[in-house]
Amino acid sequence: MINFRKVSGFSSEEVSRLISARILVNIVLVSDDFKKKVLGFKFATTNDSPEEVMGRISQPWLINISIVTPPFWKRWISQETGHECADGCVVLDRDKYACQSIPEIADTIIHEACHVAGYRHISEQDVTSVPYALGTLTKEVSQELLTENNVPDHLAAITSTNS
Repeated sequence: MINFRKVSGFSSEEVSRLISARILVNIVLVSDDFKKKVLGFKFATTNDSPEEVMGRISQPWLINISIVTPPFWKRWISQETGHECADGCVVLDRDKYACQSIPEIADTIIHEACHVAGYRHISEQDVTSVPYALGTLTKEVSQELLTENNVPDHLAAITSTNS
């Protein structure tokens, strides 16, 4: 489960989307579909088995998260939607965040939380690394949950902000 210790720099609208994405991440993390996908995945860049990865991400994660507007020069050359700072704080890119759907924000949150938990990747093409794989799986399961005809009550508010 992911919770935020400190949230800074977000407008009230941005916070609303962030909370929706966090709720969605936490629903996904306990879903059977997500668990099956993680347990069947072959991760690279870690010695952890899928069971160990699942065990680590099942633990409560408490992270600090902030949002910033990147410098002008970085806005056009970077695809980065967020990053982890040396102190373990997750920093999101305001320009990218504004264009992301709730499942894409959920992807970014779990990806960056994986960095806080110590998982790394070699490059943006390292799709079998724990951060990229869990982000992608989170987004996939999120989209499946939000597009099902019978949306559970606890997801109803998220579907209205899923733009």
